[in-house]
Amino acid sequence: MNAFLKKIGAWPYNITHAWAMGLLSLLTLGLFLPTLHYGFVFDDYPTLLEYPHMHTSAIFFSSCRWISRALQRLGVVIGGLEPIGFRIVNLAIHLAIGLLLYMLFVSIFQQLKQPWFSTRARLLAFLAALLFLIHPAQTQTATYMTQMGTEGVAALVIVVVILLFVRGIVAVQIWSKIAWYAASFIAAYVGCGSKEIIVVLPGLVMLTDFVLFAQIDLKQFLKRLPLHLLLGAVMFVGLERIGVYVRRIVREAPKVELPNNRGTLITEKPREIIKPNLYRWTQPKILFHYMGIFFWPVGLCFEYGIKLVSGATAPDVLIPLLFFLCLIGGAIVLALRRLLLPSVCGIFWFLMVMLPRSIAPSQELVCDYKTYIASIGIMMILAPLFIYAIEYVSALVRVSLRQKVFLGGIASFVIVLFTSSHVRNLVWKDELVFWSDVVAKVPDRARAYNNLAIAYLLKDDLDAAVANFNKSVEIDPLYGEPHVNLAHVYERLGEREKAASEYELALASGEMHPQLFYNLGLFNKNGGAIDLAEKSFRKAIEIRPFYPTARYELAQILYDKKQFAQVVALCEETFSLKATAALPFLDIYGLALCAAGDSKRALPVLLSCDTTKPEIAFSAGCCLFDAKDFKAAAQHFETAHKKNRHDVRIAYNFGQVLFEIGQYDHALEVFGRCNNVVDQMPLVPLLKAQCLQKLGRGTEAKILLSQIIKTTKHLEVCRSAQDLLKTI
Repeated sequence: MNAFLKKIGAWPYNITHAWAMGLLSLLTLGLFLPTLHYGFVFDDYPTLLEYPHMHTSAIFFSSCRWISRALQRLGVVIGGLEPIGFRIVNLAIHLAIGLLLYMLFVSIFQQLKQPWFSTRARLLAFLAALLFLIHPAQTQTATYMTQMGTEGVAALVIVVVILLFVRGIVAVQIWSKIAWYAASFIAAYVGCGSKEIIVVLPGLVMLTDFVLFAQIDLKQFLKRLPLHLLLGAVMFVGLERIGVYVRRIVREAPKVELPNNRGTLITEKPREIIKPNLYRWTQPKILFHYMGIFFWPVGLCFEYGIKLVSGATAPDVLIPLLFFLCLIGGAIVLALRRLLLPSVCGIFWFLMVMLPRSIAPSQELVCDYKTYIASIGIMMILAPLFIYAIEYVSALVRVSLRQKVFLGGIASFVIVLFTSSHVRNLVWKDELVFWSDVVAKVPDRARAYNNLAIAYLLKDDLDAAVANFNKSVEIDPLYGEPHVNLAHVYERLGEREKAASEYELALASGEMHPQLFYNLGLFNKNGGAIDLAEKSFRKAIEIRPFYPTARYELAQILYDKKQFAQVVALCEETFSLKATAALPFLDIYGLALCAAGDSKRALPVLLSCDTTKPEIAFSAGCCLFDAKDFKAAAQHFETAHKKNRHDVRIAYNFGQVLFEIGQYDHALEVFGRCNNVVDQMPLVPLLKAQCLQKLGRGTEAKILLSQIIKTTKHLEVCRSAQDLLKTI
């Protein structure tokens, strides 16, 4: 320990692991526990509540994000479809990454040959992990459930694999080395199912080994090169297994041309295509922004309104490009001199993670959550820089005050970080606060005004909703979604002409938006245009197969049209997609099966539904009647009859089953409710006569049978009445 450290004191340089991990946990929980009661925001609705793979049992190795989906299902187990379960899982992931990073950073710093790092290893590791956990720029990932569930899981896998690999490097016993390396390979193979960005993992392992453990000693690094190649091969096989074809992606992804994501234009003209070359020339200024938010986290926002550059020679290309060329050049010089190796690793770590996202075009130009994994490299730069700065300042005061200044500086830094992150977290409280923050900072984003209007709509503030929808349309007249939403509002207000006009504008925009056709379907249904409504719902499902409400509306229309076979097929397809949400698909499925005459399949379905509902009880009774379980059928018919005494259809069936179980007097009473519909139910008088006969009231039965013979228009009923009359 050098003279300065002796003067300032052993603590906090020799902070114990228990203290370090305890403080990391305490500060992280203190920052994020208040967010557990926050609601869903933006993409959380489709990706968490409606994503089909989250609800399927066949989840292992089923997709390139199967681990993320499995953890989301754990969130459902904890909190159902409320946000708290997802947030608890995400908080656990974020904290776990921070604690594992502390362990990794300790291993890195303490074995470096530069004494400045090795003597400060624990403090540097603590501060680097703390920066990762509570830096304000991290809130967009850590508090955003959708992205923490994917970016966070990928980061966890990366840190686990590198930590296991590092343990293999530093292990002494050969069997211990083999065990650690094998564990890292297994973790990497399984971790292929976290998120596609995991493809950078082999490069990050090589970078960490070459710069921080081999410490630019090529001979030392080459000894472990076969292990790195094997790790890459293992991951290649794992990615191919779950459908991530790396060679094809590398060949095709950089060439893709994309249309703008409506409402968040990144080109100057709405109809302009996102050109791959312009997208890539824009990346230097995007990377500059990403790196800058960690050094100066002011003005953070979900959207920034940044657009593609005009060309390769534009100033906003050349200036940041020159910056990164100088940064890379400086890092290479430092590496060759074996100086500040954590910073060298940090620079290349950041660039390596961001490289795939800078090459393949995307409709979203700036998303701060993309920096979550890359930020690990930034923390390797920030932590030593801060410690050096605070030591420099402490050295300027007299010896007796140095420890107080040093500890005070660290405490002040942590308080500022914690407070600013807490303030930033408040933005994620709900949709209204979230989108208000966006429009306040970036007032030219049509999507932000549209989503803010939806937030007002959910609070029944129709005036504010209409004003913001109109603002969205004003910014981007070709943006179809606000027109759809305006039409919905106008329909609620009873202004169907205005609603129809907005739907026409939405259709003219050319957007194949499922919500457009769903709302249009409701509009047509409410207006009595059932065939048009059916077409609209079918179009919504065609665009978005996993659309529970559209499916249910279509099922209802088909049921009302007595197209029961189509209802059954639609429901079974919906069940296979796990797209039922909280809608009563089982009800309509059971009813359709029953109406189609498939009582054997319908019965267990109906009995699993709410049999206190008259329609369910009636259909269950019909199925039980077919199964000749007359007593059980009578119970269900009675339930339906009590709740709807004026439904002669129920009364007729109830009377029949009462007759079958010998309750003739009760059956006679129930049949009496059908007197006014004899033309539709010609057997009613005959059944009443049979009841009278069974009750020993032969004279009344004869009179009734004689009336039937004289008045009935149905030959079969007349013959049955004559046959019965002969037996009395």
